[in-house]
Amino acid sequence: MLKLDRQWREFSLPYRSLSSVFPFFLAFDRQGKICSAGPSLVKFCSMLKPGSDFEKLFELVTPSIGFDFDRIMEQLFTTFFIRILDTEKLLRGQMLLRADDESELLLFLGAPVVREMSDITRWGLSLKDFAIHDSVIDLLLVLQAKNNTIRDIKRIHGLLEREVETRRKVERDLHELNEQLEQRVVERTLELKRSNQRLGQSLTLLEENNRELRVLNKMGEMLQGCASLEESLDVISYSLGRLLPHANGFLQLHADETIQPELSITWGGLSHQPVLQEIATDCQAIRTGEAVLYRSGGNLPCCHHLQGTPECDSVCIPLLANDSCFGRLSLQCFDRERNSDLGFQARLQLIYTAGEHISLALANLRLQENLRQQAVQDSLTGLYNRRYMNATLDREILRADREASTVGLVILDIDHFKRINDQHGHETGDRVLQCLGVFLKQRIRGDDVACRFGGEEFVLILPGVGLDDLVRRAESLCYEIAQGEFGVGVSELPALTVSMGVGLYPAHACAQDDLLICADAALYRAKSAGRNRVVCYRA
Repeated sequence: MLKLDRQWREFSLPYRSLSSVFPFFLAFDRQGKICSAGPSLVKFCSMLKPGSDFEKLFELVTPSIGFDFDRIMEQLFTTFFIRILDTEKLLRGQMLLRADDESELLLFLGAPVVREMSDITRWGLSLKDFAIHDSVIDLLLVLQAKNNTIRDIKRIHGLLEREVETRRKVERDLHELNEQLEQRVVERTLELKRSNQRLGQSLTLLEENNRELRVLNKMGEMLQGCASLEESLDVISYSLGRLLPHANGFLQLHADETIQPELSITWGGLSHQPVLQEIATDCQAIRTGEAVLYRSGGNLPCCHHLQGTPECDSVCIPLLANDSCFGRLSLQCFDRERNSDLGFQARLQLIYTAGEHISLALANLRLQENLRQQAVQDSLTGLYNRRYMNATLDREILRADREASTVGLVILDIDHFKRINDQHGHETGDRVLQCLGVFLKQRIRGDDVACRFGGEEFVLILPGVGLDDLVRRAESLCYEIAQGEFGVGVSELPALTVSMGVGLYPAHACAQDDLLICADAALYRAKSAGRNRVVCYRA
C-alpha cells in the first residue's frame, strides 16, 4: 500500500476495501471537504490532500450543476464527468451516498477518461492503477434499472386492474361515450406533448443564451482587470473555451512600432499552428477588415492558415481599432452541437459579439501599454526618461539606506554634439543618440539603469558599486566609445567621445538632488579639462 494511504485512515471509511475495487474513488462531505481518496486518484491529482475543498480542485462538467450536495444526491446513478481544474484530465463515474447517524458522505466511483494508451504513461499511471470498478458501477446501474422497471410494472399492473374493473362496470352503458372520450384524450395528449417539446426546446435555448451571456459578461470583467496583453490572451482562450466548448481556435496580434512583438495563443483540440510571419497577408479577413465565414463543403477557398484543419465550419474575425486591423480571431468546428439553421445563426452572432468585446478590450490594453511606455521611455533612444530616472534614483537611495549600501551615478555628455548636428544634420545627430542608447543598454548590468537625461546627456544608475569600481567602469565605457566600437553608418563622421562625471551616494551626497549636482559638477570639470575623460567628484 502506498505511504499516502496512512493520511486518509482517520476517516470512517473502509479505505482498503474501497481502494482495491475503486482505486480512483473520492469521498467528500456536505461542506465540500474531501475526506478520503483512492491511491490512484492521489497519483492522478497531485494537489489532492485530506481536507481540501472540492471546488478548488475539481469542476463538475456533466451534469452542469456546480457543487450542490443536495442536487448531486438527486442525480445518483447518473454518469458524472469531473474535470481537474487547470488541466484537461477528466474523470467519469457515478455518485453513491453513504449516510449514518453522524454524517453524510458522497462517494464518487469512477476512473479517468483515457483517449489513448499514451495518456496513462503521460499521467504517471500504469495499468496496475486501474481496477474493476467500471464493471461494478455498470452492474449497479443495471440492477437499479431493473428495480425501477419492476416497480413501474407493478404500478402499471395495479392501474390496469383497477381500470379493467371500472370498464367492466360501465362498458355496456358507456361504450360509445368512452370511445369518443379516448379519441379526444389521444388528440389532446399529442398536442400537449408537442407543446411540451416546443416549450422544452425554448427553455433549453433560453438557458443556453443566459449561460453564454454570463460567460461574455465575466470575460469582459476579467479583461478589464488584465494588466498586460499576455494576461488577456489567457483570459480570452479560457472564456472562449467555456463559451464554445466544442470549438478550436487561435488568436494572433500584430506587432507595431510601440507595442511588444506579435503574440498568439491557441486552444481546444487545435494541433495546427499558423505561420506568424504571414499574418498580414494570408488572411482574407485582415485584408478586407470584415469577418469571413467558411462553410464546410462551400465554394469559398479557405485562408492559408486554415488549410489542413478538420472539415467543419470556420470563421475569421479581424480585430479592429480606429479602422486599423491589429490581429485576428479564428474559430473552427464551433457548431457541432447545433444543427438547425436558426441555431447556427445564433451561434454565429454570438461569435461576432464576442469578437467585438475582444477587439475593444485588446485595443484598450494596447493603448494603456503604449501610454505606460511613453510615460517612462524616451521615444528616440529607447532608454528610460528623466521622470523614470528620478523615481528610480529615489528608490535606490532608500534601498541603499536600508541595506547600508551605495548608489553610483554617472552623467555623460557627448563631446561637440552641436557640431555634429550643424555639419551632418539633425538626422545624423538622432542616429548618434540612438546608437549610444543601444550601446549603453548592452554594456550595463541587469540591475543598472540607463536613462536619457536630456539633449545629448545620459545618466547611468549603478546600485551597490564601490567608488573605485564605479570609476573603472566609467573609464571603460569612455574608452570603448572613443575607440569607435559602435557606428552610425556615416563615414565622414569623426570618432565620438564623451565626458563623464561620477558621484557616489552616500560618500559625496546625502540626497538625490545633491548627488546629481555632484556628478554634474564633475562632468563640468571633465569638459573643462579637455573632454573625453572621466572625472570623479571631489569636494
